[in-house]
Formats: sequence, structure tokens, C-alpha cells
Amino acid sequence: MPVARKLYLVVGLMAVLVATELLTLWFVTSTMSSIRVFVDGEGRWSKAQKQAVVSILRYEQTHDEQDYQRFLEHLRVPLADRAARLEMEKPVVDRARVRELLLTGQIDYEDTSRLITFYRRFRDASYVRDAVSRWLIADDLVEEIMKEAAALRAVIRSGAADASTIERHLERIEAIDERLTELENEFANAFAMGSRDLEKMLLGFLVFLVLAVETTGIGLTASVARSLSQSLREVHRVADRVGKGDFSQKVAVESRDEVGQLARSLNQMTMNLERSFEALRLAQQEIQRAHENLELRVEQRTARLQFLATASRALASTLDYAETTAAVARFGSQYAEGWCTLEVFGEDGATELVVTGLDGELQPDAAGSVEFEPALRKIRDEALATRRAEVLTRSSGSTALCVPLHARGHLVGSLTLLPADPARRFADEEIDGAESLARMAGSAIDSARLYRSAQEAIGARDEFLSIASHELRTPLTSLLLLLQGMLRTRAPEEAAPAEVVAKLRRYAAQSERQANRLSILVDQLLDLTRIRAGRLVLAYETCDLVALVREVLQRNEVSAARAGCELVFRGPEEAVVGSWDCGRIEQVVTNLVSNALKFGAGHPVRIAVERGDGGKARLTVEDEGVGIPEDQRPRIFERFERAAPFAIGGLGLGLYIVRQIVEAHHGTIRVDSRPGEHTVFTVELPTAPNASN
Repeated sequence: MPVARKLYLVVGLMAVLVATELLTLWFVTSTMSSIRVFVDGEGRWSKAQKQAVVSILRYEQTHDEQDYQRFLEHLRVPLADRAARLEMEKPVVDRARVRELLLTGQIDYEDTSRLITFYRRFRDASYVRDAVSRWLIADDLVEEIMKEAAALRAVIRSGAADASTIERHLERIEAIDERLTELENEFANAFAMGSRDLEKMLLGFLVFLVLAVETTGIGLTASVARSLSQSLREVHRVADRVGKGDFSQKVAVESRDEVGQLARSLNQMTMNLERSFEALRLAQQEIQRAHENLELRVEQRTARLQFLATASRALASTLDYAETTAAVARFGSQYAEGWCTLEVFGEDGATELVVTGLDGELQPDAAGSVEFEPALRKIRDEALATRRAEVLTRSSGSTALCVPLHARGHLVGSLTLLPADPARRFADEEIDGAESLARMAGSAIDSARLYRSAQEAIGARDEFLSIASHELRTPLTSLLLLLQGMLRTRAPEEAAPAEVVAKLRRYAAQSERQANRLSILVDQLLDLTRIRAGRLVLAYETCDLVALVREVLQRNEVSAARAGCELVFRGPEEAVVGSWDCGRIEQVVTNLVSNALKFGAGHPVRIAVERGDGGKARLTVEDEGVGIPEDQRPRIFERFERAAPFAIGGLGLGLYIVRQIVEAHHGTIRVDSRPGEHTVFTVELPTAPNASN
């Protein structure tokens, strides 16, 4: 806005405030004049009422009809005022009618309009309502005076005037007159208080307006002057800084007046100069940057080669699987300068191991709970599918790199690198370096895993040979001792032949048990050989699982009695028939019952057969023995694994063979155990043969 227009605006605003002040002053004068008219009208009303009382009292003495007429003439003033008030109470006022009534009430013609306006405007004010309430009472009392005067006149004109009756009417008239006097005083007091309060309020408002006019005028004038002064000082300051070569300075003047136009011109000139100098500076920086980048790339290439050489030596120095994976995670995190997650896959493609490193240090707490966010999981899957590095630019602006690990043509795992610096971007040379590190890591992990497998195989072989020699030596020793005992047995002359026979039979029975034990061990080794060679053949036939279990339990009654176990069977009355290899299913039941008797000695063993869901038969074997610790349960169905102390015999092949037989029938086996309380094996077999059988 131009300066001249600002000044016009200040003058115009001052004129509006002065006009408001004058209008308020006129309103105050008009209102006070209206109050004066109202109070003057009340005086005329009071004077007419008093003259009417004097006329009626004179009429009582003179019995002159003219006195009574004067009485009525004086009461025309209160009655006219009452009619005017009632007319002014209407929603639509007939001003001509009200003016006529007010003139009858002895109000000056010039004051009638002022009085009507005042009453309509302030009739809801508290002091006006208070005065009007007295007016209403006074109107009712005027009617009572008129009634008493009419009654007095009737008594006098009857000619049979009773002094006491006349006296009673006169007393009533005088009492009403006294009450009217009180109401007139209260009416006057109400308006006096109201006028004083109104006068204070209006005078205060006038004072406020005067102060507002003065304050606004001074404030606007000072504001305009200050705005002009500040704008000119800002223009001078920026011009001085630009003259000294500082082109970043801009005039912060947003006004549209002449000073604002000057500021915009100065800013445009400064911007043009800044662009020219900036173009010159950028050209110099580009030359310097090209030189520095060349040196930096040489240094980075050298450092990267040294890093890869160090990593290669470290990975080649060990064949330990844990050390190798830890070294890969550490070198990966050093290369990423942040986080590195190594994910190693097993033979089945599932995640076998996750190792996490941060800035060259392992993070064991994070290794077991690594979860890839969806975007990272996507580039990891893409990297594994394409077998090449994939880069992700995250929403935060940082980048992530996922590199697959290969060895001997197989996918070994993946290496995910997350820089700690969100501003870091992987350059092409860094991606090449990460792929080189991944190739070394894949070969090292594969070599370490082959070495671990070889060591595990050697350990399993040694353990198996130790267990097998121990297990085979025990029944052989017992069998030899029994046979030697039988050879040394001689019938003494005094001994009865029956005792010798009984002793020989006992030795023979024990020899048979040990021979059966040897037979079972040999059968387990033969089954293991068949399973490992894929030659486990099933001969399917229809058989009753209830009858099969009863037969197995009957054969194990002697073993149960020797172990102090009670065999408790629960099954349906009807047969549970299915298409199975009966001999192999009998082998499953026998192995589970033998294990229950062996590990739950001294406690009852519960066996149950029932029909399951989906056309399946369910077999459960429960003992109350030592139980299986939770950390050993996932391994008890593996080769050479035993869930009991070494003192309890066995090659650790029984449950492995049981699982293979059940799965060959397309069934399932699971275990539930609480150490020291119970162990439950549950087998579910489909009753109908599978299409692949």
C-alpha cells in the first residue's frame, strides 16, 4: 500500500472514531433529556392526582357538583398516561394515538416523540421496570379513588347522608392518597437512581471513546512512522552488505508501497549478482572435486583390496563352522560400516543359522530374533532368485545390499548389509567388493560345513561302534556264563533229578532271552541298513489293530511282571481294521511297549487304541517313568539318539526305526513328556491304503 494511502487510512479511521464519539454524545444528551421528560410527566401526574383529591374533599363539604366535575377533570391526566403506557406496550405502536394521550396528560408536544422512543428502548432496563411497576400499582389505586368518590357522591346525592358512612369513604380516599404519595416518591427515586447509573455508564463510555480516539491516532501514526523507518533502515543495511560482497542478504520488506518496490528491486539485483558469482564458484569447485575424486577412488580401491585380502586370510585360517560364520559376520559388518546379517541355509533350503554383526563385533542377542522388514525380505528373495546382488533404497533414504552366497553351484546363504550412516550409498565398486567377499564367504562356509559333517560322521561312527560293542558284549557275556553254568552243573548223589532239570530250564530260559536280545539288536542294524539304502519294503494286508496290540501285550506280560509294571489296555469292543504291514506295525507296538517297560519300571503302562478323525487309527502308549527333557525331544527320533541315561541299554535305533515305519505308512508319531511325571507316544495311521502304496 502506498505511503499516501496509509496516511489517508489513518485520517479516515480518526474521522470514524470522532463521529462515533459525537454520536455517543448525542445519544447521552437525548437519553438524559428523555429521563427529564419522564420525571416531569410524573410530576404533572402527581400534581393532577393531588388536585383531584382536594376537589373530592371540597365536594364533600360543599356538595357542589362543579367540585365533583373538577375531580374528574384532574383525573384525566393519570388516566391518559395509563392509556398511553398500554398503547406503548403493544408490538406495533400507534404513535399518533400515544402522542394524543400524552398531550392529554399535559406533556409538551415536542417531548412526546422523545418519551415514546425512550420507553420503547429502555422499558426492559431494571430501573425502568422498577418505576413502571409502581406506575401499575398507582393506576390501580387511581381506579379505587374513582370508585370511592363515586360511592361518596351517591351517598351525598341520596339525601340520607350518614356522617359515619361519609367519614369512612373520606378515610379510604385519604389512605389511598397517602399510598399514592409513597408510590410517587418511589417512582421518582427509581428514575433518579437509574439516571445516575446511566449517566455514569454513558460518561464512562464517552471517556473510553475519547481515550480510544487519542490512543488509536497516536498508535497509527507511530506505526506508520516506525514501518517507514524500519523499511528504510533494512534497505540501507542490505545495500551496505551487498556492497561488501555478501549476496546472501535479502531485504525482508513485504509492503507494496514505494519502499517495498525499492526493496524488491534491490533483492533482484542482489540475486542476479549472486547467480553470477555462484556459477563462477561452482566451476572452480567442479575442477577441484574431479581432482579429489580421482585420489579418493584410488585410495578406496586400495583399501578395499587390502580388506578383501585380510578377510581371505582370516577365512582360510580356520575350518571351524562357528568361527567361520562369526568371521563372515564380523567382516561383513566392517565392510557395511554398520549392521550385517548372515543367513545360512541347510540342505533343505530352510534357514539353518543366523549370525548378526555390528561394526566388526558379533551381536548374539540379535542373532536369534532377526526379522527382515518386507522391503528387505523382497530384495533378499530377489537376490536369491537371480543369484546376484540387489540394492534397496529405503524410505528413510539409506540403502541396503543383499548378496547371495554360492559354493559348488549351490546356494549356501545370503549376506545383508545395512550401513549405520543413513546417507551412505553403495557405489558400483562397493557392490563388486561385496560380491567378492560373498564368494569367499560362501566357499569358506561350505568348506567349514563339509569339515563339520566329516567330524560329526567320524564321531557318530565312533559312538556307534562303542555302543554296539557294549550292547553286543553284554548279552554274549550273559549267554556264555549261562552256558558255562549249564556245563558245570552236576547232579549230586543226594540231589533229586527234578531240581537239576529246573535249574537247567532256568538257565536255558535266560539264554533264550539274551539270544532274543541279540536277535533284536541285529534286526535293528539290518533295518537301519535297509532304511538308509531305501529298501524298506512294506507288505500290505488287512489287520485288526486291537487284536494286534492285545497279542503284543500278552507276549510282554512276563517282561512287565519282571519290571513291576501293570499293563492297562483300553480299546473299543469292535475291531479297528486297516490296510498295513502287520509285521511292521507289530514291530512299532513292541518297541513302544518295551521302551515304556524299560523307562517306566515300577509304574503302570497304559496302552489305548481308538478311531481318530479323518479315517485314521490312533495308538497311544503312556508310562510314568523318568520322562524326556524338553531339549532332547526334537532328537529322540534320530539315529543313535537315546532319551535315557547311558546305564539303560540300547543302540538308540528303536524310535528312529519306529518313525520310519510309521511315515512309510503315511502316518505320524509324536511325543509329549513331563520329566519325572509321564511320557506319551501317539501314533496315527490311515486305515485306507495310500494311492502311492
